[in-house]
Formats: sequence, C-alpha cells, structure tokens
Amino acid sequence: MAATGRSSGNTEQGSVSVRRRFRAVAGHRSPAHGSQQAMARLYDVHYRSLVRLAALLTGDAVIAETIAAESLVALHESSVIVQGAQPTLHYLRRQVLIRSRQAMRRKPGLDRPPGASLPGGPSGTVGPVATGFSSSPLVCALRALRHGEREAVVLTLYLDLSDQDAAALAGLSQAVLRHNLATAKRKLHAHLGVVGP
Repeated sequence: MAATGRSSGNTEQGSVSVRRRFRAVAGHRSPAHGSQQAMARLYDVHYRSLVRLAALLTGDAVIAETIAAESLVALHESSVIVQGAQPTLHYLRRQVLIRSRQAMRRKPGLDRPPGASLPGGPSGTVGPVATGFSSSPLVCALRALRHGEREAVVLTLYLDLSDQDAAALAGLSQAVLRHNLATAKRKLHAHLGVVGP
C-alpha cells in the first residue's frame, strides 16, 4: 500500500512539473502557432490522449506524461507552421512516437509490471476511463511485444489509422508495418488465447 502511495505521489509531482514547463515556455515565447491561450487550449484538448498513446508505446505512465508535455512544447517551439486540426494531431502523434522510441532506446527495460496506473489527465488523477486500463489483459499483452510490433498495433488498432497513414506516421514502408502487425497479432492471439486470424 505504501508503495502505491509513493507511485501516485511521484506521478502527480511529475505531472505538475511537466505542466509548469509547458506553461513557462508558452508564457515566455512569442509562439508561431498562436497565442498563449491557443496553446493552452491545445494542451487541454490533446494532453490526455497523448499520454495514453505514449503509455501504450512505452509501458510507462510517468514517462508518458513527460513525452506528452514535451510533444506539445515541440509544437509550440517549431519553426514550421502547423495549421488545421488534422495536421496538428499528426504532428503531435509523430512527436510522441519519436520520443517514445528515444525513451525505449535509453531504457530497454522500460515497461512497468502489470497494474501500474495510467494518468487520467494533467492533474495526475486517474479518471473512470483510465481505471483498470493498464492492467487489462490486452494492455499487459502489448508489453510483451517488440516495440515495432507494439507500434503497429497501437497505430492501426488503437488509433484506427489505415496501413498507409500508420506507415507514414511511423516512417516505415507499408510492407514492414504489415509484417510487424501480422507478427503482433499472432503473438496477441497466443497470449490472450484467441482463436482466429
């Protein structure tokens, strides 16, 4: 029980830290992508989903919060103007993907054991949608996949992207993406005891 309390406290402190960093950057730069208020709206709209995406890719809820915040900072600091809802979302997802790969390379044993909580939002609290999310059989099975296989599953099945869009986001050929996805599906079927293609 004590360990769980420490983990929750660390998650909340980490969330506050990355939120302050984002706000500090937004408050002291002249953004190319709009006002400070506009950037705050982007944070409110995208932060939660970006944390979920990073957590699925890395298996680490605390690092996922940092990745999500840094991706929003990258959008704010970028010299390239990103306009429109879809290009903005694509840019942010790409940043999360790149930073997740970097985190995995730095710490190959990154994945947390089943049961580690996923944050529900910037406050570090776990909302009803996140309750039980990280300990679900499917998410636990994802942690057993190679990172490229996990990416293929998350991009095509979780984000519901087409093979073409997922491959473009991942910077892979469609053939490589499909190979990774097929391998991942076989492993998931075996892990979850699912019969079928």
